[in-house]
Amino acid sequence: MSQLVHRDDVRRIGLGVLAIIVALGIAYVGTVVQGGGKLPLRSYTTVKANFDDVGTLKHQQKVTENGLRIGLVTDVEYREGGGAQVTMRLDGKHPMYRNATARVGNESALGRKFVDLNPGTKATGPLGDNVISTTATQSSGDLNTVLESFPAEARKGLSTTLSQLGGGFTGHGQELHVTLARGPKILGDAQDVLKAVNSDEADLPALLQAADDVATSLNGHEKQLSALVDDTAATLDAVNVDDTNALRDTLDELPSTLSTTRRSLAKLNPALDDTAQAAKALRPGVDRLVDATPDLRGFLTESPPVARVVVKFAHDSADPVGSLVPAVHDARPLVVKRLAKTFEQGAPFLNALYPYIPDAGHLLAEYRMLSGKFAPDKHYFSAQLALPGLYNVSPPLGLKDPLVDVDAYPGPGAAWGGSKGLLP
Repeated sequence: MSQLVHRDDVRRIGLGVLAIIVALGIAYVGTVVQGGGKLPLRSYTTVKANFDDVGTLKHQQKVTENGLRIGLVTDVEYREGGGAQVTMRLDGKHPMYRNATARVGNESALGRKFVDLNPGTKATGPLGDNVISTTATQSSGDLNTVLESFPAEARKGLSTTLSQLGGGFTGHGQELHVTLARGPKILGDAQDVLKAVNSDEADLPALLQAADDVATSLNGHEKQLSALVDDTAATLDAVNVDDTNALRDTLDELPSTLSTTRRSLAKLNPALDDTAQAAKALRPGVDRLVDATPDLRGFLTESPPVARVVVKFAHDSADPVGSLVPAVHDARPLVVKRLAKTFEQGAPFLNALYPYIPDAGHLLAEYRMLSGKFAPDKHYFSAQLALPGLYNVSPPLGLKDPLVDVDAYPGPGAAWGGSKGLLP
């Protein structure tokens, strides 16, 4: 009996087969592109041109229009009588006209070539299957021919430059090897830079102007730049210790360090808020202190003369005060004894007078005897004649003298407040 296959195994097998098919398809497309073949489902335009000389132009070298890549060279067929016919495959539909032109240019000083096309004008009609003739093409120039176009002094300078460059590389094979090993990455970065420079948003004239300004500002500072480069090299060497493992460890721990710092700063916020509130509460006092500063400054400015007078007075009075000390010391027993005897003998009188102190105060306050100001129309002492009055003839009239029952010597507190004392 055959064993059944689980559906998960069937799914895995199907995914594996699909992956193999996709990989084969990618490999096929890569092989076709590498070999200059056409990709399926993509349109192309084929153009042929005759040249008297194509130099080192080869298969798979690019075709450009106004500096932009539009296709590849798919075939270079040399003719017996001289010259060559170049077949070019352009990506997409590129209309070509009868007055189209082509030229073979030098892409680099190492002999790499490219073909630059000019599609012509629409008024002349489409090119169709016709071949661009040699009269409308420009052949390739060798490097020697290019150099011969320069003046003798320029060629001599170029020769000197190349000689000096070669001499400079002498003894630096290891550094050159490292540079070449890192060349692909450097070129990749350079390609990104060139793409950025070639973008529509890039302002290349402004960039060149800024670079010129920087170069002008750095002119005359070669020594400082050299020292800066040396310091930078030392810094990079320090960073490159142990294959930059220390820097890598630091960067790995940086997120946790930043998180800890963030938490610490968050805990610091309440303290900062309290400090802000304290500063806010302290500000009125500081403002008052600032307002009082002129007065304090004036006091400090005006006080030295007064202080000098006080010091002089204290200095001058030191001797008299010093001479009084023995006299006071000698008089102290006499004064103390006299005062003690005075209070001892006056104690009975003071004890008897003590209850009448409120009445005396009331009397003095009532008649303002302590103010020194008396009303001009009031007389507190006068002389009167004793003449017969109303109360002397009281039996016939029936009037009673109101002072008959008044106590001439009332007790403490009895002379005021409506009591029957000497005064009403």
